[in-house]
Amino acid sequence: MRDIFAFLLKTIKIYSQRNEVTLGLGLAVSRVLCQKHGGTIEVSNQPPHGACVKASIKIEQPSL
Repeated sequence: MRDIFAFLLKTIKIYSQRNEVTLGLGLAVSRVLCQKHGGTIEVSNQPPHGACVKASIKIEQPSL
């Protein structure tokens, strides 16, 4: 969990130096979370509709 917060702080510092209106952290945070759970995230452009985002994570089946 510490890695995620370090990543966020680093990214916020970079964007704050650029005077960006939005941080655009949604995909970056999603990517880190997917990777931490052994998954992936893919983004593709779907003109004129926008972007298509596919995320997957590994989920263990509960034992009965």
